[in-house]
Amino acid sequence: MTSKNYNTTQIRKTELSRYQSMSDNKQLAKLEFVSFCIEQYKMATKQTGCKVEQLFQQRGVIDFLIDNYEVLHTQSAQFIQEEIVEYLNNHQQ
Repeated sequence: MTSKNYNTTQIRKTELSRYQSMSDNKQLAKLEFVSFCIEQYKMATKQTGCKVEQLFQQRGVIDFLIDNYEVLHTQSAQFIQEEIVEYLNNHQQ
């Protein structure tokens, strides 16, 4: 049986690299989720993607979606739309 000798620095670099990759994947998943929400809202309200993106930026919806990603991404599209509408109603300019 052969064993590889890894020093602590090599192990930490490997772990750091793995966690960085996980972090990048999580960020990508959140961006994909926001994009999905914009598309769903766009279709539901018959607006352009540009208008919806602008609305979401101005009213803080994108931050709301990212901050609540862990809960929202497991819900149905209809539930998410209802949450977005409720958020917009509660955060009018």
